[in-house]
Amino acid sequence: MGDWTGYACRAVFLALTCGCTLAGLIAPPRALADGRYPAAQQVIEDPRDPRHLIVRATYGLLVTPDAGKNWLLICEEAVGYGGNQDPVLGLFENGNLMAGLFGGLALASEDGCSWSFARGGVSDMEIIDVTVDPAQRAHGLALATKQEPDRSCLHRLWHTSDNGTLWQELGPALPAQL
Repeated sequence: MGDWTGYACRAVFLALTCGCTLAGLIAPPRALADGRYPAAQQVIEDPRDPRHLIVRATYGLLVTPDAGKNWLLICEEAVGYGGNQDPVLGLFENGNLMAGLFGGLALASEDGCSWSFARGGVSDMEIIDVTVDPAQRAHGLALATKQEPDRSCLHRLWHTSDNGTLWQELGPALPAQL
């Protein structure tokens, strides 16, 4: 985690695919603005390496492998969201990062070069919240909702025990309102 070798592909890929830039790496083609007041909303410290921090901000994710000496921007589009969405993040023991989005559960491997959506029943649901078990960091939960054809909403709780690879629904669906 201490050097930038695992982050180089992410920096170039993100800068080229979504218009994000890193100072001195790629010149911006034009001035871009997010439209929201910049604010940090969630900070995750990697339990394997406290120098590795991930910050969710109103304009994307900021990652540092060296306790804030250097920062890398992962823009919203690379993760799969935008606008006023503020996804909740979770970091598994193997370094996989999950982001709960309106369009599903996005997952990235430790190097962050590629993001994908979880497969199965959780794939087409709006993710309300996520968490990683601090005692067993390969385990996580996701609370999701989906509007049914009759316009009712049901909440579902999903569980993973393999760092976010496979998700299983826990129990029956819960009504949105009791």
